Amino acid sequence: MASPKEKSEDDAQIFTQKLGLSYADLRRKARISQVNVAAMIALLEGNSECSQSYLSKFEHGRYIATQKRMELLCDVIGIPPELLYMEAMVRDVPLTIAELRIIRNMRELILRRFVPATLPPEVLAIAHRDGPNKVPRPEEPTMEVLDQEVS
Repeated sequence: MASPKEKSEDDAQIFTQKLGLSYADLRRKARISQVNVAAMIALLEGNSECSQSYLSKFEHGRYIATQKRMELLCDVIGIPPELLYMEAMVRDVPLTIAELRIIRNMRELILRRFVPATLPPEVLAIAHRDGPNKVPRPEEPTMEVLDQEVS
């Protein structure tokens, strides 16, 4: 039987993976490539520490971002961090139709109260410089797909 500390570490690793996978889904929905997100972050931070490799590892749960980096990651794809955290919490959780409706309402409330970051024009120019169609679609259903099934 796992000790409380081991269970806590396992839970943290699972959440880190869900956070990364949820970010990847939301990034794809925004139709921005990993390369372009990394370039935008590097420009905003004034360095080149954020690479496509870092972003890939983050999206696969091998890295956890600092709070500041997490906010920038969300800013460049145009979402509030609260939405990312909520999506990660409900990821892979079997939900009833009523619960799915509650999640949809929470998502709408978060987005209604969200004030997008004002990014410099040179950062925004990077977002779709390779064209929006270069980003592959997610293979697994997202909460948006589940919401359509509920409606």
